[in-house]
Amino acid sequence: METRTPEDVTGSRQRILAAALRIYGEHGFSGSTTRRIATEARVNEVTIFRQFGSKAALMAEAVLTPPAVPPLPMLPDTPGNPREELHVWAMALLDWLRDTRTIIRRSFAETTDHPEVAGRLHSHVEAWSATLREYVQRLEGQGRITSSPDTEIAASMFIASLLTDGLGRIELPNVFAVTAEESTSRYVGAFLRLAEYSGA
Repeated sequence: METRTPEDVTGSRQRILAAALRIYGEHGFSGSTTRRIATEARVNEVTIFRQFGSKAALMAEAVLTPPAVPPLPMLPDTPGNPREELHVWAMALLDWLRDTRTIIRRSFAETTDHPEVAGRLHSHVEAWSATLREYVQRLEGQGRITSSPDTEIAASMFIASLLTDGLGRIELPNVFAVTAEESTSRYVGAFLRLAEYSGA
């Protein structure tokens, strides 16, 4: 009988998770058969069930592994230069969205049928929105942004612009007149203007 080391188990688990994530992005939940995943991960199909219990449990864990997990950096606890800090932060979000766009788009389409998978992916996006809201509150505490419903709308528009850019730029290049770097600079500028940033 073959003896497997902990390293073997860890290696096969990571291969399975990576294969499941890629196949989910291409084929969705229904098309991500355990046989297909096992073939790509170079393991027996039985290994998947031994390590994860079910396909649903496997997919739910897969969307919590790189590259599906959100990247750093986060926004600083003490705002210094909001224009620069928001630009770096937004570019990190765009990079993540581009890297995971097929997975994120698939999850949007399957929210109703497979919330156990889609909900975890959506929680990553919601975490970015929460990070922005908390940063805005810190700017309000510094007296650099006025607290108002317009500021909340501006934050929502900022996130929506980044989502549209990150998920659509590659497939719809003619929709975006300038580079991602320049677009991000303009998104940040528009957000700060709408939020009535004083620059103080």
